[in-house]
Amino acid sequence: MNVFSLVQKAKSSGFYLWLLNLAFERMVPFNRPHGFRIAEIGDYHLI
Repeated sequence: MNVFSLVQKAKSSGFYLWLLNLAFERMVPFNRPHGFRIAEIGDYHLI
């Protein structure tokens, strides 16, 4: 999975944003108990 291309696609697609959150949940070890989610991606920010 190419994370850079996934982030680029997630800027304009809800499906790819959901997919990025799913990958984020599985790749970052501490994320499952805390439940951090990415709501929006811009050129210079993540919300």
